[in-house]
Amino acid sequence: MADRYTYVPLIGLFIILAWGVPDLLKRFRYQKAGLVVITTLVTITLMLVSWGQVKTWQSSVTLFERALAVTKNNYVAHITLAITG
Repeated sequence: MADRYTYVPLIGLFIILAWGVPDLLKRFRYQKAGLVVITTLVTITLMLVSWGQVKTWQSSVTLFERALAVTKNNYVAHITLAITG
């Protein structure tokens, strides 16, 4: 499935996080420090995941080789890889 469109169904979760995390942190003594730590960890995690995805999108060949590695009977990937490779 195309992971480039995942932001649309995740909008609700992003809103929950944006409004819910500050409400949860109101109970703690070190709100700002906790928010900085959480934000830093999330940002580092997303950076690592993005770094891994960039390797896949390096060229058409790497993209369609990855598509063949994770799918079965993907004739579009086979044809496109044959044309571009």
